[in-house]
Amino acid sequence: MSNDAFSQSRHGVELSSSSEVSDVGPRMVPFRARVTLVELDAERCPVNEFPARARAICSTHLEIHSRRMVYDGAPILAVLPLVDSTPCVVGCMVMNCSYDAAGDYLVRLRFSNYARSRFVDEWMKNRGYSIWKPSADAEAPPKDADQGRSAA
Repeated sequence: MSNDAFSQSRHGVELSSSSEVSDVGPRMVPFRARVTLVELDAERCPVNEFPARARAICSTHLEIHSRRMVYDGAPILAVLPLVDSTPCVVGCMVMNCSYDAAGDYLVRLRFSNYARSRFVDEWMKNRGYSIWKPSADAEAPPKDADQGRSAA
């Protein structure tokens, strides 16, 4: 297998060299994987899960195709497959969602701390997911986000 292409069909992950990658973030590289996106409500509780296909990734952004439209600025969790490991949950913020073609939306996500809450942590623990710790320059969550809701 060459350095230009990586494929792991068991996990649905494929990295390849392609010219179809947008310029959303610095040095976006092609990244093909089946991912799960999780919408969060106003109190940052996971409410809706839906499948999507990753298209490109870099250190700060993820670009995906989805059959579902999401609103700009919405907090989203992305469950990314890891080769021979537990899927990893990444907190994201929707930067842009636009209709692409054939019922697909092109969604650009920025990695962020915003989606973290005790409800998200409990949801991940129940599913056995690991958590990705973003760098110090990622957006910080609001300080009062966990107030006013019980863990029930």
